[in-house]
Amino acid sequence: MPRDDPSNHRIHCRCGASWMGPVRAHCAARPDCHRTFDDIELFDAHRRDGRCADPATLGLIGTGGVWRRAS
Repeated sequence: MPRDDPSNHRIHCRCGASWMGPVRAHCAARPDCHRTFDDIELFDAHRRDGRCADPATLGLIGTGGVWRRAS
């Protein structure tokens, strides 16, 4: 099933972000992060030593409000 399939419910965060798909991961660890990742592995990669790393420095591409692997 595609991750953005409309049959998946929309998930919302108190920061105002929303995304489709149950496998996405949204970071609410800090007040200024609130980034959404395509999967839990990318979320884990951005949390280094208890801190949020800028996804762009990890080679990720932000599209449609979701950080993804570069193809």
